[in-house]
Amino acid sequence: MKNIKALPISIVTIILVVFLSVSFTVFDKSQAVSISGVAGSYAQIYAKDNDVNFIAIDDSENPDVKIPTTEESTTKKSENATKKAKGTAKAKQTEKENSEFSYNYDDKTVRITAYKGSSSVVTVPKTIDGLPVKEIEFDVLNKGISTVEIPKSVTSIKTEFTSPRYTVSFYTAVAIAVLGYIFAVVLTFIGFKKQQNAEGTFYGIPFLYSGTATYIILTVLSTAALLFNLNPVIQFIIALIIVALALGRLLQNSAARELVTERGEQIKEQTFFIKSLTIDARRLANSAKTDEMKALANKVYEAAHYSDPMSNSQLEAIENEIETKFNQFSAAVKSDNVALAKSTADELVMFIKDRNNKVTRRKQ
Repeated sequence: MKNIKALPISIVTIILVVFLSVSFTVFDKSQAVSISGVAGSYAQIYAKDNDVNFIAIDDSENPDVKIPTTEESTTKKSENATKKAKGTAKAKQTEKENSEFSYNYDDKTVRITAYKGSSSVVTVPKTIDGLPVKEIEFDVLNKGISTVEIPKSVTSIKTEFTSPRYTVSFYTAVAIAVLGYIFAVVLTFIGFKKQQNAEGTFYGIPFLYSGTATYIILTVLSTAALLFNLNPVIQFIIALIIVALALGRLLQNSAARELVTERGEQIKEQTFFIKSLTIDARRLANSAKTDEMKALANKVYEAAHYSDPMSNSQLEAIENEIETKFNQFSAAVKSDNVALAKSTADELVMFIKDRNNKVTRRKQ
């Protein structure tokens, strides 16, 4: 009985360890793209400030691009109209593309907005159509890119070169699984607290079942959340509903447990008198010095043994009489006073029968 908690706790612990090990291995989403550039350039400063791997290269490795381009669209007319109306006219931005890049430009600078190639090493040119490339803002993650070469001309970088290992959805799923484990362990300890017998073990089973079942369901939820990248809020709401249902069921079981326990204590109290009388009469018969005294004690024992064990407040007076008379009988047997033992034995048996008749009438 003492180690009954060990098995279920060991099982849920193994499940949790396997879940965490697989999750942190399979769902690791970390990516890192290196930056290469001239030492002392803005690219190096950006790499240092954002914890991106930097590779120093010679300035001559970044070429100019003079590939003919095709104009895709002009500046939005509404924006230009608004700016002119406010008297804050700016240089017109035009979107163009070549075989590798899409970009915006005005009459002074170029801003690269997309990379369309397939190379693992992307080389950002110093100039495009004679204009310096000053800003880059294009996706490099999840495209098979390992390195982006950035020239000294670039003074603004709005590209993400690293991604976090795990998402908020991942951490939410893991947290739900861990909390489910804690829930199962706590309920197991509560269920089997101070339970050293079969009855206590039986009463602890609902706690064990509720905790373990809830943990398994929450682990399934966490697994589904990882596989389908479930929204953290939705995860939390579903987990909350599962735990609420488990607690509701547990409260019902606890109420039933308390009721049964209370009733058991009442029965023990109500049967104490007759059980105690029966034990004392048996002990007195075993210690009697003569066969005659032993026979008298056995007569009292049988009268008590076959009596209705349930007592109630209405029997208090006659049970006090029985207790007094038994003490007299016990003294007579121990002193080997045969005459007193016979008379008190007869009176004692009569009182016991009278008590049983009252119990029977009360039940009827």
